[in-house]
Amino acid sequence: MEVLGFYNPKTKEKQIKQERVEYWLGCGAKATATAHNLLVKEGIIKGTKIAKHKKSKKPEEPKPVEIKPTPKAADATTPSPEASTSAEATADKLAGEATPSQDTTAGEEKAK
Repeated sequence: MEVLGFYNPKTKEKQIKQERVEYWLGCGAKATATAHNLLVKEGIIKGTKIAKHKKSKKPEEPKPVEIKPTPKAADATTPSPEASTSAEATADKLAGEATPSQDTTAGEEKAK
């Protein structure tokens, strides 16, 4: 780590070590958008300022992923006739039975 300078936004005081900045940028270091804009303003580097305020702060919505089923997976999701019959029988049994929690809730609603 090396201190290359400072900038005080309240007093507008700044001190930048131009030679060291040029050295590190030459070695492949990248300045942040704010530092880049400050260096452009001071004439240390040539280029255009980076419009920092135009970047969206909202995260991008993930794109939907399309999953193609394998032949085995497609067969497993298709219910067999026997399975649907047993599922219907189970549903009929459950529809006729009331659980104690359902009776309590119904009684509380009538009391109100």
